[in-house]
This record gives sequence, C-alpha cells and structure tokens, in this order.
Amino acid sequence: MQINILGFNIFAKGGTSRSNINLIKAFLEKGHEVKYFNSLDFEASEITKLIIHENINSPDFKVFKSYDYDELSVGDILIITREDLFKYSRIVKQHNSNLKVVGEIHGPLEYINDDIDLSLDTIDCIRVSTESIKQQFEQKYNYKAVFNQYVNAQHIELTNMPSNTKRNLLIKSRFEDGVKDISYVIKLINYIKRNTYKNDIQLYIVGYGPSENLYKNLVEYYNLEDNIHINEREPLNYIYVSTSPYETLGYSILETVANGNQALIYAGDDNVLEGIYKKYNAVSFLSKDFRKDSEQLLQVFEGKYTRSERAKDIQRLQVDFANDDYVDRYLNNVNSVNNENLAKVIDVKKARVPKIKAKKTNTSKIHNLDQKRDLYENLKKTVLFKKLFNNNIFFNGMKKIYIYRKNKLEKKIMDGI
Repeated sequence: MQINILGFNIFAKGGTSRSNINLIKAFLEKGHEVKYFNSLDFEASEITKLIIHENINSPDFKVFKSYDYDELSVGDILIITREDLFKYSRIVKQHNSNLKVVGEIHGPLEYINDDIDLSLDTIDCIRVSTESIKQQFEQKYNYKAVFNQYVNAQHIELTNMPSNTKRNLLIKSRFEDGVKDISYVIKLINYIKRNTYKNDIQLYIVGYGPSENLYKNLVEYYNLEDNIHINEREPLNYIYVSTSPYETLGYSILETVANGNQALIYAGDDNVLEGIYKKYNAVSFLSKDFRKDSEQLLQVFEGKYTRSERAKDIQRLQVDFANDDYVDRYLNNVNSVNNENLAKVIDVKKARVPKIKAKKTNTSKIHNLDQKRDLYENLKKTVLFKKLFNNNIFFNGMKKIYIYRKNKLEKKIMDGI
C-alpha cells in the first residue's frame, strides 16, 4: 500500500516527531511505501541526517513539502498527525476521493482550540490513544468513526534489571509551564527540604521552551541551586517525575519504565495516565498536594523496586507496546471503523476548499506600514497632493498615526520575545 503521512516537523525533537518516525519505520518494515510530508520548510541536508540517524535505509521512503498536493493526494491512506493540519483533508479529497484520511489526535482534547477546523466531514476516521479519550471525542464532536490505539513505541528498549535511587529525580519535557506544570515540582522540592529530614534531593530538569527563565528564577528564589539542575548531565539512575494536567501517553514516562527506572506521575485531571500506568509496579502517583506528595516521594525513595516486580512489568510492556503487529492492527482498525460508517456519505464536490492565506506576522505588518510611508514620500512630490501634504495639521496628524501604529506593532514583537 501507498501510505502518506502529513506532520508538522519531523526534524524537531518531541513526542509527535518520535511517533511519526516510528510509524514510518513500522510501515516500511511491513513492505509498504511511505511518503512523508513536512508542514514546516526544511533543507535537503535534514533529510539525510534523519535517514542516517534513524537508519531508515529504504527506497520506498520519500520526504516532501506539505504543499505538494498532487503527491499528497496519490496513495491509499493519508495519516495526518496534527489537528490544525486536518483541514488539508478537504484539498486531497477533491484531488482523490478514494483516498482514506486518518486524523491522529496526539494532544489532550482539552488543548484542542475550538477555533480549529477539524474538517471531520472529510476525515474518514480518527485515532486516539485510549478508550476513555475515544468516548470523550465521540461525545464532544458527535463523531463516531474513532478507534483507540497507542502510538507506536518500537524505539523503546526493555531492560531486565530494576533501578533504584535514594535521591535522584528527572524531568525531560518542553518548558511550557501552563501545559507541563514543572513549577509544581520545584515548589515540592522546596517543601520537602523545609519540612522533612530529606535535604539531599537532586532534581534534574532537561528540556527547552519559554518557561526556562521561570524555572531558573524559582530555583534562585527558593535557594535550591544545590538541589535543582537545569539542562545538566542527567543521572543514570533516577525516578522520573511528571505533573502535567493532561497527557495522552507520555513517551518519557514509557521510556522510563522500559529502561528499568521508576516514575512518579500525576494521573491527570482526566485520569488518562492512571488508566495506562496503574498496573505497573514501577509507577506511583502524585495528587498535587504538597504534604501528601512529599510523603509519597519519600516512600518511593525508601522503598525498593524488586526483580520480581520488574519481571511482571516487562511482561505487561511486551503485551502493551513491544509487539510487531502494530501496522496490521492499525490497518484493521481503519478498515473496521470505515466499514461501520459506510452510511456516512461525503459529498466531495460540495466540500468547500478553504482559501489558505499566509498568516501576517507583526514584522510583516511593520513592513507594510513602512511601504505606506514610502508611498507617502513619493505622493508628497506630486503637484496634486503637494498642497495637501504640506498642510501642517494634516501632516502632523498622519505622522502621529504612523508613529502610534509602528510603536504598537514593535511592542507586540518585543512582548512575544
């Protein structure tokens, strides 16, 4: 089969990029042809680096830019792995009405902006992580062509021996506090250090993003420089910590359990992570209450992750994630969901193709404003407008408007930075 995958940026680090790479490998290993389409622009050298680094040595794999609609529309299945790209299903359906389009939901439903056009009338089916998310999606969007299947995790390597530590904690995450709530962990370390006997905890935070200065300021404010280390070498043995309000799987959590370390995680406001990980001996849960969580953390430090517990966890990991029938199950799910929804008829001819316009940035707005200023300078020299533009009242009024608008746009740029 010809499989097309449309994603945001496979060349960047992140869970969705990792999932896309795993999906590509899985389809190639089963003898399918795969074309990947990247939404962000890229250099040809990045493709070479990806192929070498991920060892994707196959003539059946090609990378394109997302706006190559002719190539995007030729195939059997198109998998779109970002919600704000679902709108392209309208375009490909007009080019090829027989192409099956699968929309993958990688982020929590709570984070999907209501303004995004999910184009569910031209999406054949939706893949989500868990049964509970499936039910939520069906109810929220009144859309029944949904199946649940974890993202492909073939990159994980299982370690037989359990790992224990008495003081090391690790967080690997994007620094975006509104989504990841890493600041809670920093404050929890401060609480433990001030209110318990445990003052040698070492928290390692690895990542990047807009909240990095926030975390550094919190560490300095609480005088935790000896306990919290940002973007330093991570420890070999650790307890992984996650306090995100919402996650659909959490690759870092899964990788932690796979390599034999323990994890201490918040179940999520929607309890999705509890449903996935509660059966694992390596995983304990936080409650977002300082006193309770400090007791839980100390209990994990003082306890021991045994070999017998590890053996049971490996068996569960092999059943849930370490299997080689991922592609077969995926295609079966797509076909079964489509068969159940044959009554849903999509009139492709009536599907309106939206005009996709380049989003104007504040910088481009300033450029347009400067172009108007240059036009004014030229018009000022003409006989017709010379008298009007040389009027001091009119000139000063126009100048004030120009300066006000330019300052406002420049302030927006600085606020963004």
